[in-house]
Amino acid sequence: MAVSPLPGRPNTKAEKRNAQGLFFYGIVFAVSNAAPNNPSGGFLMEAPILNNNKRPYRREEMAKKLGVFVGSDQHLDKVINLCKAARDKGDVDVTIFFSHLGTKLTQDPRFGELEGMATMSLCNVGFESHGLKPPVQGIAEGDFATQARNGELIEDEDRYLVF
Repeated sequence: MAVSPLPGRPNTKAEKRNAQGLFFYGIVFAVSNAAPNNPSGGFLMEAPILNNNKRPYRREEMAKKLGVFVGSDQHLDKVINLCKAARDKGDVDVTIFFSHLGTKLTQDPRFGELEGMATMSLCNVGFESHGLKPPVQGIAEGDFATQARNGELIEDEDRYLVF
C-alpha cells in the first residue's frame, strides 16, 4: 500500500535538500539575505508565529556570531582569511577554539595575525600534550581551557564551523 505524500511538501531526500527554506521540527523557516527593510544587509529569518496572531510570519534579523573549531594544523591560512572577511564585513563576531593538532598552529609565525580579529581560546590538554608552553600571542592565561569551552561555543554561537 502506497502512502500519498502531503501536498506541497518535499517527498524525496533530494526534494527536501532542494526545498527553499529550512525545515525544523515541522516548522518551515525561510531565510533571505535580500530584504528591503533590512538596512544592515544581514540575514533575515521568517519564523511562523504559533498562536492565533493575524500575521502568520514575523521577520527577525539573525544574529551574527560565528564559532570556529580548529582541530587540524593545516588550515591557518583559511582561518586567517575567514577572520579578515568577518572583520571587513564589520558585524560578525568570531570566536575560535583550538584543540588537538590545532594547538600546534600557535607556533606558526602567522598565528599573531588572528589577534584582535577573533576571541580565541585553546584546549590546555591538547596544548600540553604536544609539549607546548605558554605564553601564546593572542591567548590570555584564562583562555587555556577545557573542552567545556568548546561546548559553550557550540551552544552560544549562531553558526559553527570546523577545520
